[in-house]
Amino acid sequence: MQAHGIKLKKHVKRLLMGQCLLVIVISTLAHFMDVDHLAVSALLGGVVFIVPQFIFTQFSFIFMGSKNESLSNMAMVIGYVCKVSLVMVLFLVLLQVPNLHHAAFFITLKLVIFSQIFNLLRPLPPIKK
Repeated sequence: MQAHGIKLKKHVKRLLMGQCLLVIVISTLAHFMDVDHLAVSALLGGVVFIVPQFIFTQFSFIFMGSKNESLSNMAMVIGYVCKVSLVMVLFLVLLQVPNLHHAAFFITLKLVIFSQIFNLLRPLPPIKK
């Protein structure tokens, strides 16, 4: 089971790196559109999802492979609560940023969320017994 946890963690890390790359590409393209604060707004839109997802991932895999399933489940629940709470806090804080381009912010956020959803279509690493 430990080997499967390691494969799963690599799978999730690849997803996070792909999402970071997606946000960087969108922000770079927005920078070339020559509109004030468009690139920063796009970057902040990605940060709202990626940072909480990273924290959730760290909590989820902290006890992966442990014989105590309740400890692993508790860590996942704590990670999820932290993720949801941090998304709400980031929304409240970042939507107050002056000169935030809301369209770029929400388009990047939606694209990163859709990348998470489309990743569910890919098969997870197989469990070998």
